[in-house]
Amino acid sequence: MSSNMLKILALLFMLIDHIGDFIPGLPVYLHWIGRLSAPIFIFCSAWGFTYTSNKKSYLIRLYVASLVMAIIQYWLVIPNNFFRTLFSICIIILLIDSYRNKDEQFKKYLCIFLTWQIISVAICIVLIDIVFPSSLFVLYFISALFGNVFSLEGGLVYVCGYFGVAEPPIRSVLSRSLAETMAQLQRIDGSRGAYYSVSRN
Repeated sequence: MSSNMLKILALLFMLIDHIGDFIPGLPVYLHWIGRLSAPIFIFCSAWGFTYTSNKKSYLIRLYVASLVMAIIQYWLVIPNNFFRTLFSICIIILLIDSYRNKDEQFKKYLCIFLTWQIISVAICIVLIDIVFPSSLFVLYFISALFGNVFSLEGGLVYVCGYFGVAEPPIRSVLSRSLAETMAQLQRIDGSRGAYYSVSRN
């Protein structure tokens, strides 16, 4: 099966998942089918990034797509932006390739990546706590702008939100506003009968 056919198949699975997401009362197995789209997209992106002749252009396209999707996220208040996940995966693949090729700059690249992640996540938390009245703007757009893993689909915020973890110890590790934001995301998806299985009082 060609990569184009895989992408079409993944799009079909994603469409089925979103139909179950946005139309309440549909069978839960639509989401089971839809979950097959993510690993297929990840495989296609990793494969394409590995063999592309211009990795920089590939990353730029994913980054721009993640920003466009972040604007749509904030405008429509939806939690999904898988372009951010694909962008982060390709960055990690780039680091792994650097290590496997025994690049002398690997440690430097790794330190830059980790330092930027820590600093940008800290900035996002501060912005949520102090500056922006809308935490979703930070979670969706600012995080995508920074290219960090904060609120990444499948990341810490979403995993905590999925399991309904918006109380200690998460509250002490992150922040009160972030915990409230996870609860807000939980209510948004809960109203569509989608991702979060635990509701807050």
